[in-house]
Amino acid sequence: MRAFIIFQICALLFWGEALGIQWIDVGNTEGSDFDLLYSETGKGLSFQVLGESLIVNGDKKEKSTKKVALVGEVQQAWLIWSGELSTEESTKEKIIFLTPNEKERALIADKIWVKKSSGILYVAAADVTKYIQNSGIYGIKGLPSEPLLFHSNEKFSIAGWVLCIVEQQEKHDEKSIQILASLQILRPGEIYDFDLKKTMPNGNWHVRKIALIGGHGRAGNGSASLLNGKALQGIDEWNGSSGIFWDIDTFHLGSRDIQTSKDGLVLTIDPLLQWLYPVAVAIESEVLP
Repeated sequence: MRAFIIFQICALLFWGEALGIQWIDVGNTEGSDFDLLYSETGKGLSFQVLGESLIVNGDKKEKSTKKVALVGEVQQAWLIWSGELSTEESTKEKIIFLTPNEKERALIADKIWVKKSSGILYVAAADVTKYIQNSGIYGIKGLPSEPLLFHSNEKFSIAGWVLCIVEQQEKHDEKSIQILASLQILRPGEIYDFDLKKTMPNGNWHVRKIALIGGHGRAGNGSASLLNGKALQGIDEWNGSSGIFWDIDTFHLGSRDIQTSKDGLVLTIDPLLQWLYPVAVAIESEVLP
């Protein structure tokens, strides 16, 4: 894999010189802020994230469901979805939320982020806490996204969803949870830093778990993510792990990998050879003794 990536980089450099393109090392670029959807500190808090891409065999399926197994009392739940549409006037803030026994709940986003690309990229988020009280099958229906790609086998650039659930169990250590969302458009060849310290509570915390969610990643492009300069996994993390052009990746940090917010907390994403659209981050931390 590493040899293949090096080959691709060399090819890009060769054709860039042949076409008279000047390649400039810009260093790390400061990413725009993620917005804070939820932040709470208390005993026994934890989060889980689940969802998937709706893109299958070049088309977009109408609905998607996942099994939710709750381990504690639900404190907060956010549904986040993302797609690309042809015009700004296209409806993007509405979606059907599916709850157990196939009940349909018509939702309107509480927050929405929009940016221009080849079309209109968007991310929407809705508070669905009141609908999630028990384990069962949950999902979405009618995610707004249009086929705007005509130069590849894929028609859709992004069409995915994620459910972020915060739970609380009794008699557990004190934890802090943050759920962040926005729409980031990351260019290949640049490296982006996101300051997460400002979203953390005061004090010194160990990050024990972090989830990264976003779109447009595909395997073989070598994209990587780091926390305070340390790789969360290695190369090729943004690889469509949750379906075509959609990643929901949770990283559990062991005692040797713990990051501290004492001197800052910086998430670095290196797209390397591809465009990436990160849409959400979830963080679980515990206070240092």
